[in-house]
Parts: sequence; structure tokens; C-alpha cells
Amino acid sequence: MNVPKHTWLLLLTVSASLLWAAHTRRTPHPISQIQKSQPAHLAKTVGTNQNATLQGRWAKGPTFAVASTEDGHVYFGDGAELVCATINSSGNISDLGRVILPGAPNDIDISSSGQYAYVAMGDEGVAVVDISLPSDPQLVSVLTSNAGTFDAKALALSGSRLFIAAGYSGLWEATIYQPDSIEFGGNYKYDNCYFNDVTARNDTVFTASSFKALEMLRYTNGQFTLLNRVNYNKYTDIYQNQTPMANSVFLQHDS
Repeated sequence: MNVPKHTWLLLLTVSASLLWAAHTRRTPHPISQIQKSQPAHLAKTVGTNQNATLQGRWAKGPTFAVASTEDGHVYFGDGAELVCATINSSGNISDLGRVILPGAPNDIDISSSGQYAYVAMGDEGVAVVDISLPSDPQLVSVLTSNAGTFDAKALALSGSRLFIAAGYSGLWEATIYQPDSIEFGGNYKYDNCYFNDVTARNDTVFTASSFKALEMLRYTNGQFTLLNRVNYNKYTDIYQNQTPMANSVFLQHDS
């Protein structure tokens, strides 16, 4: 099967960590301690070392996910809430509205219409939120699975399809018939890997998983077909018997 003739740019982050760390939940960062004890150091680190200038900060709760739309709205997790906000040119954040979700957001993607936000919430599944009125977001539905180890870490929308990186449960496809009518389709697993992240364009899907692999797949006729795999086994010795993990993947498409 031929790979679509496009130019793909993939940015993959890989880190070394002990085996037990691969499947633990993210620990909220003690942001309050940073703000109180070393704000000058933090600003210096961000502004000087990373070639960036700190413009604003939201510090009301742990934030693991964020997404934005072309109309200037930004959506992010604040504890177990989804926040709809705007950010002005000075970096000031204005909270427009928020909705409580069953779990803390791990990842957010916005539908092409800009009307719905799809939110990965770990073992609480995937929430669909109506954001057509940012001042009053509404929870529409929650997608869960009986897979047992289903842990929605990340998701990616591609047309009417929703791809979910779900930990040891693997990579899932779900078809969106309506925001409140979503059905699971194909499932893909590899060598007991923990699927951390996913991105997609049309029927081509990229996944980052611990331990070992970045994978490129195609989804057609209800099934995933492996197109390519980059395996990191050969780097294990470099990290002194720690296992490299593919944590995240980003896709840029140039037509």
C-alpha cells in the first residue's frame, strides 16, 4: 500500500524513564511553590533560556491540555473543568465560561465547525462539549469503553473519525455520527505498548507509544494497517537499562 504523496514533518519527543513511570498518571506540578519562591528565576528561564517572554499565566489549577480556535478562543483544563477563555495581546486571560467534566482533561481537540470540543479524560473516557456559546459550554456526551485498561491519554479528530490513544488499551477509532452518538470501531495494539499520543490526517494516523515506537498507520474498512514503525530498542543501553519512551507526536502537513 502506497503512502499518500504529501510532505510530512514529524516532531517526536523521546525520553528515558524507568519502566514504572511509563504508565503512571501525570503529577500536578506545584505551580504555587514556583510562584511564591522563584518567580524571577522562572521568568528568567522562560525569557532567556527558551527565547520566549512570559506574557501571562493561569495558575488556578493543574492544566494538562489546551486547544485554540481561529476566532481567538482558547480552551484548556483547570483541574476537572474545561475553561473557555480569550487572551488579549498583553497576555491577559479572560475566563468566559467553564463546565465540570467527569475527569481532568489530558488532551483537547476542536471540531472543524468550531462547535464542539472533544476532551480525553483518562479512565473517565472522552467528553464531548458544546462550545458554540463559549460563555456557557455544555457537556453533551461521554464516550467510555469496557476495555478495562482504557485510559484516554490523547485524541485526534479527522473528519467524522476520532482516534484515541488509550494507554495499554491501544489505539482506537470511533465514528462520530452525532456528538451524542459515537461508536467504537477498530483497535490496534503493539507489543504491550502504552499509547501516549496520536495525530491524524485523513486516513493516516501517527502514534507515539511507550515503550519503543513511533508508528504510522492507515485506517480503512474498519482496520488499522501498519505502514511504518520507528523502534527505539537499540537505544536502551545508552540509558543504562532504562526504557526510551515516545511521549508525543506532532504533525505538520505541507500541501
